[in-house]
Amino acid sequence: MYDAIIVGGGPAGLNAALVLGRAQRRTLLCDLAQPRNQQVRAANGFLSRDGIAPAELRRIADYQLAPYPAIERRRVGVNRIDNHPNEFRATLTDGSTVATRRVILASGVIDELPAIDGLAERWGISAFNCAYCDGWEVRDQPLAVLGANEPNIRLALVLTRFTADVQLCTNGAAEPVAEQAELLRRRGVNVHTEPVVRLEGPGTDLQQLVFADGNTLQRRYVFCHAPTRQASSIPDDLGLERLDDGSIQVDDLGQTSVPGVFAAGDLARRPTMPVSGAQIAIAAGEGAIAAIALDHSLFLEELAGPQIRPINHQTRE
Repeated sequence: MYDAIIVGGGPAGLNAALVLGRAQRRTLLCDLAQPRNQQVRAANGFLSRDGIAPAELRRIADYQLAPYPAIERRRVGVNRIDNHPNEFRATLTDGSTVATRRVILASGVIDELPAIDGLAERWGISAFNCAYCDGWEVRDQPLAVLGANEPNIRLALVLTRFTADVQLCTNGAAEPVAEQAELLRRRGVNVHTEPVVRLEGPGTDLQQLVFADGNTLQRRYVFCHAPTRQASSIPDDLGLERLDDGSIQVDDLGQTSVPGVFAAGDLARRPTMPVSGAQIAIAAGEGAIAAIALDHSLFLEELAGPQIRPINHQTRE
């Protein structure tokens, strides 16, 4: 039996595996290598790795996890996890079933982008969702924000700290209410209510937005706080409590509503956080916190039980 199974090998899952491996916890890391940021050219805001290509970050992680015999990695997904007395049983996509004492969910989310031609292929390249991740790189450039809900209005306002030329495109929705409209006006953000039908530009670069009435708006980059959905059905299988935006609800240590199941990364957040953290630094930190909390919960359980057997440092047994 494993001490922990980690579902997902992004920054949260990888960092959780590192912490558990160093704590000599028998850990299975399951990952299909289909990251949310697979189109992104550079991951920003991570001290010592600012601007690193995501593939290079994974290569470094592979190298740094290799020395720890307690960590087992499989290129598989997890179809479901069932809660049994004193253990969880995970059914993997290769047909095998494994047992574990604890679970860390780090399977991430999927962005549900507006149905605008040309947006998906530019996502992560000239179209972004996070000012803190990519605002510095697009400073002083003409920007557009797609959407009229509260997160996108807030995003448009934040982006005025990076450039004086921000335009809000509601994509067919009504104009913001009076209080929001006044904030946008004071920050110099013009509002366009006509639906956006496509993005145009050479390759994955952006040159202009095309509206349904044929008018265009010249822009270099576009931002959109798109809704997300869970990348895995496991949160539903386990009956985990969710927040209004679909995020898994966790406490300060990453513990979910089901004892023994932790969650880290952009699939989860505390109720006190307005949105889940999209930055890799936040995800990695949450993975470390969940791993430490998991290890501590096991240790308390072991202190109350039979004598702890010594760990064989040369094998995974």
